[in-house]
Amino acid sequence: MAVLGRLHSLAQTHAMLIDQQAQVADLADVIRNEMSPYSGRVAIEGPRLLLAAKAAQNFALAVHELATNAAKYGALSNTRGHVRITWHVDEPADKLNFRWEERGGPPVAATIRKGFGSVVLEQVMADYCDEQPKVDFDQRGITYAVICSLSGVAPPSPFAGTVPTGIE
Repeated sequence: MAVLGRLHSLAQTHAMLIDQQAQVADLADVIRNEMSPYSGRVAIEGPRLLLAAKAAQNFALAVHELATNAAKYGALSNTRGHVRITWHVDEPADKLNFRWEERGGPPVAATIRKGFGSVVLEQVMADYCDEQPKVDFDQRGITYAVICSLSGVAPPSPFAGTVPTGIE
């Protein structure tokens, strides 16, 4: 069943890319798509950021995995919990800071055994990160934070390296 959920997540993002006839997707749209079953319990905050197709699919997988775990064991497993998803861009440093934070769920304890979901969360973002994603098992709720290379997740600008000079 978990594999079907992951495949469905990829299929949704792929369909979104095809519908837009683009090779990019807005990070907020990817997150909204994955979190739609939990509307009203999720806060999404961040600037508009277009992701390259592969990065969009990987973010969709990561958010899907986090949402699945939150629904089974975390903040979305009860009626009081909520999730806050934020990101900000530091263009001069070429960094994207992404954060998932759960609050209001049952008390959290770190697990000793790493399941397939943990591996997915680490590996799916490895192509874009200089360091491993951080998972904090705070008793108030899980926090997942990742710092990615902005140039690794965003599509290349059509004007990169050129300055339009007008008509010649």
